[in-house]
Amino acid sequence: MNKQAKAFFLIKGEQVLLDVLFLIPMCQVFIHALHRPDFAVPIWSIFVLYQVIAIGLTYQHTTYQIKTSSICICYGCFEHRSFELNQKQALVNYRIEQNWLQQLLNVSGLTLYFKNGGDETQVTFCALKKTEVEQLELVLNHLQKQVVTDAATGVQMASGVTLKRLIVTGLLSANYLLMVPVLMDLAQMRDWVALHVGINIPLNGWMIALVLMLMPGWSIGMQYFKYAKFKLMVHADHFAISNGWLERDRNVLRRDDVMGIKIEQSFGLRLLRLYQVSAILNDPAADTQTKCLLIPLASQHQVRTWVNDQFGIAFDQPNVFSNPPKRDQLVWAVGVGCCLLAGVAGLYQLIQFSWIWLLVLGIAPLLRPFLTQIEKSNLELLRVQVGYINRSCYCLPPQIMGSETQFKLANYAQLNICRTDQNPALRFIAVEALG
Repeated sequence: MNKQAKAFFLIKGEQVLLDVLFLIPMCQVFIHALHRPDFAVPIWSIFVLYQVIAIGLTYQHTTYQIKTSSICICYGCFEHRSFELNQKQALVNYRIEQNWLQQLLNVSGLTLYFKNGGDETQVTFCALKKTEVEQLELVLNHLQKQVVTDAATGVQMASGVTLKRLIVTGLLSANYLLMVPVLMDLAQMRDWVALHVGINIPLNGWMIALVLMLMPGWSIGMQYFKYAKFKLMVHADHFAISNGWLERDRNVLRRDDVMGIKIEQSFGLRLLRLYQVSAILNDPAADTQTKCLLIPLASQHQVRTWVNDQFGIAFDQPNVFSNPPKRDQLVWAVGVGCCLLAGVAGLYQLIQFSWIWLLVLGIAPLLRPFLTQIEKSNLELLRVQVGYINRSCYCLPPQIMGSETQFKLANYAQLNICRTDQNPALRFIAVEALG
């Protein structure tokens, strides 16, 4: 059995070091707030010892062996498990990753996602040499009956990523806009932390102004490192997506496993009239629906053209997103939101946190059914639109539907609930009628 490179210990050691740093505030709580300094060192020692043992066992147990027509994979930490991968149907997709430390150590990470036919959901190798990754990728492509994932065998598609769009989307990114409530919360918690934890946070008006001035540049830089190297290669039977600068990854999606698409438009992208298109995988495991982005920053014309060419989905309306829900539903949703907001304002003095967080976390899920539309288009496609400010549109074939339920809530509201067979994460609740 082939083991990973010795760089595995350095990569895992970086994660342990970051976790240990997060233990410092908890140790301060034991020392200053609970007045039990004798608890701090044992807790820290037990955590470090557990991590060291887990790293050693993971290195010993996570191995692979390439056979004639299959791959034998062993994995686990405190329990040792193994299985043999010999069918393409068992594999959803695989992703090759490389962060800054892996680049420095000249190794790569490989994550395999499965269709959850058994107990396996994903297996990760975080320290593989270049030759090992190439050998594993060749075998995986053979199992999936794919052509070699080389740039020469596919066509590179326009992704919509330009320097201008990176700058403007960086200025309007969610992290930048949410810094105001974060700083408000830090200012409110500063005195409590200094009194009970013993950590003095030097936060004043000048520092807040400095952070707010630096945030635009930080947001633009993060947007650049995230999408500047984005590349989509379209092959006959799969997509190969390369992304990232410091945190690199290459994701391979088979066309047979793409059961639908998701079009997203956040508040910032909505101001710029840009969209993001992601793939929805034909997979019963909800935790594999990550990093399936196909087009990051695209105009409406690019989205309509590309989706029609690649998936045969033609929008039977002028805009990607349809009109908002009926007026009575929207008025009712706004009324419920105002009532909840009044209750949040009354609790403000009790919780001593910014009411913006409760507004985002509490009110949005309650309003989502009022702002959800479930309909079938003229092309017999299931179309689900969710949200109003940050909105998403799901385009799914009708045959994937598992069940659909309609019932009245207290003889006042009629609800429509849709579930899917292949992916349990796709569950939609819409208020169809009021009164």
